[in-house]
Amino acid sequence: MAAGDDDTIAGSPYTAEAAAAIPALVAGRYQIVRWLGAGGMGRVYDVLDTELGEHVALKMLRGDIDDEALARFRREVRLTRKIQHPNIARMFDIGETGGERFLTMELVEGESLTACLGKPLSWGRLQKLAVQICAGLAAAHDKGVIHRDLKPDNVLVEASTDRAVITDFGIARGTGDTQGNVTQTGMIVGTPRYMAPEQLAGRTTDERSDLFSLGVMLYELASGTRPWPGDNAIAIAVAQVTQPMQPLATRGVPAAFSAIVERMLAVEPEQRPSSAAAVGASIAALANAITEQTAEAHAIAPHMHAVMPVAEQESTIAVLPFTCSGDDAYLADGMREDLIDMLSTTPGLRVRPAGTLDPQIADPRASGRELGVDHVVTGTIRRNPSGLRVAARLVGVADGFQIWAHRIDCNDGDVLVIGDQLGRAIASALSTRATNRHAMPTDPRAVELFLRARAELRRFWGDHALTASKLLEEAAQLAPSSGPIAGLLACATALAWAKLNQPDLLDRARRYIDRGLALDHPDAYLAASHLHWNLGELEAGAHDLRVVLERAPMSGLAHEMAGRLLLELDLGSASRYHLDNAIALDPTRATIIASDLCRLEALDGNFDKAAEIIANIFSDPDPSVQQFATMMELRLAVWREDGAGLIHALDRHTLRLPAVGMEIGNIMRVWRDTGTFDRETWQRTLTALSPSNRPRRMQLTIIQRTIEIAAMLGQIDCALEGLRVAVGLGIADIVWLDRCPNL
Repeated sequence: MAAGDDDTIAGSPYTAEAAAAIPALVAGRYQIVRWLGAGGMGRVYDVLDTELGEHVALKMLRGDIDDEALARFRREVRLTRKIQHPNIARMFDIGETGGERFLTMELVEGESLTACLGKPLSWGRLQKLAVQICAGLAAAHDKGVIHRDLKPDNVLVEASTDRAVITDFGIARGTGDTQGNVTQTGMIVGTPRYMAPEQLAGRTTDERSDLFSLGVMLYELASGTRPWPGDNAIAIAVAQVTQPMQPLATRGVPAAFSAIVERMLAVEPEQRPSSAAAVGASIAALANAITEQTAEAHAIAPHMHAVMPVAEQESTIAVLPFTCSGDDAYLADGMREDLIDMLSTTPGLRVRPAGTLDPQIADPRASGRELGVDHVVTGTIRRNPSGLRVAARLVGVADGFQIWAHRIDCNDGDVLVIGDQLGRAIASALSTRATNRHAMPTDPRAVELFLRARAELRRFWGDHALTASKLLEEAAQLAPSSGPIAGLLACATALAWAKLNQPDLLDRARRYIDRGLALDHPDAYLAASHLHWNLGELEAGAHDLRVVLERAPMSGLAHEMAGRLLLELDLGSASRYHLDNAIALDPTRATIIASDLCRLEALDGNFDKAAEIIANIFSDPDPSVQQFATMMELRLAVWREDGAGLIHALDRHTLRLPAVGMEIGNIMRVWRDTGTFDRETWQRTLTALSPSNRPRRMQLTIIQRTIEIAAMLGQIDCALEGLRVAVGLGIADIVWLDRCPNL
């Protein structure tokens, strides 16, 4: 498992359909095909028994499982082997590999009966399922086996045949077993919601206890409600003896069926039917009496594929940085981002950002544990004489199993197409299906330009956004119908206009946004949102941003914009959530986002924390970063009304002011040198900020800072005049209006 990708993955030439994988063998026999789910006791896989050539379900038990639980699994294998019936899941073996225990059992392709609670269910189908469950129970009881944990999760329905299969005899007992219904640690075994009164009380159970559990299931399937309320064993036990059960007949259920179920739910075992066979015969006899009606059920539950029932859950996954050599970092980053984009829109998968992961952690399982995910994807990109070799593998964090792996030889132009194929194969290996999305470009030069532009855009100073825009304009000429290129081009151009304020960029951004929207790419909506926001069209910007977050939930820029917008609306906790997500998704944006976090802290009165954030930014020697930090430090000094601190910052950073801050800096320097407020520069700044096609955000940022300086220096009339201009520009920065210390 610890070997490098090239040591563990068999090679294959690149084809459009390349998806063959060489997965790991368990115990030298079971070839992992796909991950099916996880439950309280372990992880379940669809595996191929290479000795028999058949698919079975394999459950790898948790490493910390105690002796009592292990004994239950051994008992399950022993007891179910005694029962040969089509409505009882077959158990094959219990084994060990690498010090970990596993079970093998029949693979049932379908869903748990719990899923039927969330769907309209005809009476005919309900009757057929009930008769089958009764038949399986009768077979178990005939062999002296009591299930003791019968519930919808433990009954699977085969999709192709509608066969009901009872599973999970882990706490079953033989009728001659005198051990009680509690574990050695004093815990009642079973699921309280479906347990008979005698089982809840810890008394002896028999076949009639299983009939009570089946009665609860049938009551729920027929009515969509529980016969008794309660969230724990005590509450349910009290309700069973103190509250009358509402008859099913009053819920629109046929009286004949209602009578059978109510007998099964009798509090005293003696008042229940004598056997599962008798119940099955009674329900079967209702075939002509019950018309085809639809039971409207209310509980929602998942699809299942394994014989071991596992509640539906989102499988969590992280794509670790791909390793590469030489100048191919942009290719590795591009493929990883592409995988993240695809997997993040796949139903049933939740992608966790790995951006803040400690780079010193070399073991994928250790990385996965730190990130708190179920699976990790690792990969390499290496050059060879014929082009590129891309290798990827999917590893289970809990057990270290290599669930899927593949290696492909390709050329540079295939990188994004391969990323798409790998994403679909990974989704399939995790028993889900990737959503369809825009076809990626295949022209080698277009792919190179696209990936280089995406790397430039991460840096997001104005000139880098403009560089990205120019690269993407060339890429768009090579691949004019590519949605990803069109969307990113719209984004880069909109960002460049917002930073550089070049009028021609606004026209180009609008044109590229229209092209991207015509191709329906999420990045075009992000560009439109950014454009609306910078033009003061907040409602339209929020609408487009919502579209992006729904369709591209792993977009760091979308989370960054959402955090900034929510901060201005004085929704600090929600803002921090999105800003933290943005950093985790793309740590290269941490410096830009730090200005928002600094603002959040300062306007909450946490000036020391804000100063700490600024100090961390100054540790970066990049001149652009130094300029950025300078403006933040000067603004914090104004917020604190710290004249000495402001003078100190001006003395240290006079040459670091960016062009956008020159007028603000001039006002500050005149005050430092003469002790007076420079009204001439102030008026010139105010006049220049009249509404125009300039980015509204840039205008408001400048006017807000000049208002703060005027207020700090006691020029109240100037501050009020500035506020009037800000209102005319459509200021919506609620948190600033409410909490700015200078106002």
